[in-house]
Amino acid sequence: MNIALILICTFFIASIIAILSSIKKNNIRNKPSSAVVIVIALQVLVFILFFANILANLQEEVVSIIWWGIVLAGFIVSIKDFKNNSMASTLCILLSICLAALKLLLFAITSM
Repeated sequence: MNIALILICTFFIASIIAILSSIKKNNIRNKPSSAVVIVIALQVLVFILFFANILANLQEEVVSIIWWGIVLAGFIVSIKDFKNNSMASTLCILLSICLAALKLLLFAITSM
């Protein structure tokens, strides 16, 4: 297994655990919604599948639909939940931006 893939996976898992552990259990307002946690998990899964080269085996149209769907879901869910937990929403927005930039870079490279 690639060292970079292990480091990326460890970074994302550590950041999710840090955000979830920083939330005070007494204050329900600061807890992220389950939609934000699910979208962050899906975004991390897409990153891992991309760098593990598993997405190359699937059809390109299906991968593009799933990829952009997760990016849009990340933006929408994080903007809606920003007032409840800004840290989780910011992480979700940053992951969405990274996924969008990675896909646009992939489109630019393959179109040359």
